[in-house]
Formats: sequence, C-alpha cells, structure tokens
Amino acid sequence: ETVVTDSFRIMRYVEEQLEGPPLLTPSAPEARAQMEQWFSKGNDIDFRLLTFFTTPKLIADFMLSKKLKKLHNYAQKYPDLQEAYVAKIADIEGLKQQKSSQEEAEALRTKLLATLDEMNILLANQPFLAGESYSLADAIWTVNFTRMELLKKLDWIASRHHVQTYYT
Repeated sequence: ETVVTDSFRIMRYVEEQLEGPPLLTPSAPEARAQMEQWFSKGNDIDFRLLTFFTTPKLIADFMLSKKLKKLHNYAQKYPDLQEAYVAKIADIEGLKQQKSSQEEAEALRTKLLATLDEMNILLANQPFLAGESYSLADAIWTVNFTRMELLKKLDWIASRHHVQTYYT
C-alpha cells in the first residue's frame, strides 16, 4: 500500500498509475525534459513558507498554533498514525523557526520572480511550459498561480505579459 500526501507527488503518481499512454507527460524526449525541468521548478518553491512570509505575523502565528494543536490532538486520537503526526509537528515547528528570517523571505521571493522571468521568455515562443500541449508542469504552475492569487500576489505576474496571458 502506498500513501501519497503531497499534491505534486499525487499528480505524478496518478499520471504514472493510469493505464494507457500518459495524459500529461509529453512523449517527445525534449518536451518531457522541459516538463521535468518546469515541474521541478514549480515543486521547489516553498509556497507554505511564502504564505507565512506574506501573512501578517499575528495571523501566521495563530494559524501555526491552531495547526499544531490539531496535529497534537490527531496524534493522540489516531495512535496508528502517531509517527506521521509527530513528524508533521516537527515540520511545523521548523516552519515557525524559519518564518522569522526576513533574509530568507527575500531570497524566496527573488527566486520565484527570477523563475517567472524565465517562464515569461519561454512562453513568448510556445503556448505551454513543455511545448504545444498542457503537461504536469502546467498543472503544478496552475496550482502555484492560484496560490499567488490567494496570497494577493498576482502583481508578481502582472509585469510578465506572457505569464499573465498563460495564467488567465
């Protein structure tokens, strides 16, 4: 039995488990490599951390505390999953430590904006990230753009015409 909890891993897992030809993975080697590159770039952006960097401190602290309380309760309520909950608690505690670094926040934002600049250049010449058809890379970036929208950070794509057209 395989347990997959990360949405990006779920996308890849489902694509690999479906019978028949892949629906969201290009067959051409060059397009597949481009898809993998952009899938990785999308997956490497820590939107969870970015969320807490862009949320007022009081709200972010409240959200983290509430999440920790829920995880502690679940760890007690579901002893068979206690190890997973304890690992998640440690992960959240680490996030609480990380979110206080303004330098890290700026580095994360800078990395994302540079990736969007690169994407803008690519999308000037092709309709999708891996070429002519929608792929797993486009799916992951659709999620990422939705996250930016929820964070009220669509201004990050507003000056990038091809990215903005691609998303809208």
